[in-house]
Amino acid sequence: MHKTKMSDTPNYEELYNNKCDEFENLLKKLLEVQEENKKIKNIADIQSWHTDEVFEANARAEALEEERDFLAEELEEAEEIRLALIDDMDELRDEHSKRECELEADLECTREERDKAEEENKKGQEEYNRLMNSHVEYEKECHLLKEELKEAKEVATTIAGHAKFMEDVIEKMGEEICDDCKSKMTYQIVKPEDI
Repeated sequence: MHKTKMSDTPNYEELYNNKCDEFENLLKKLLEVQEENKKIKNIADIQSWHTDEVFEANARAEALEEERDFLAEELEEAEEIRLALIDDMDELRDEHSKRECELEADLECTREERDKAEEENKKGQEEYNRLMNSHVEYEKECHLLKEELKEAKEVATTIAGHAKFMEDVIEKMGEEICDDCKSKMTYQIVKPEDI
């Protein structure tokens, strides 16, 4: 910058130069301020971006907390159902064990009844066989008695014939035999139909 001195008049050039220097300084400061503003704006943008990220993260966190609470409730209900099922399973297991014991007892009683029935059936079969043998013997005895009865009837018929003959003889000789002799006779007239 060129500075010109004047004795009587103000040094406008110097003033102009000073003003120019001031303007240049102000312009530099303005540029610096603008640059700083850009930095600040960038920082603000970054902060805004981070704020959005934080907001979204908070929203996601809230949604996750709600989902966690929902899942916790679901888990609690599932746990209650699980415990109820365990109780039901224990009850069913006890009922099954009780029923199994009852069936085993019934089976044991059935075995005892079967063994008893088999024993009674065996005794009944033995009694039946004994009765059948007795029946066979009885049939044999009946046959023998019938044969003996037949023979007895034949003998009785023969005796009756002889008796009839003797009766006829006695009747013919009756006049010659006294009553006292008749009472002392030792034979007896037997008719076949009386046997």
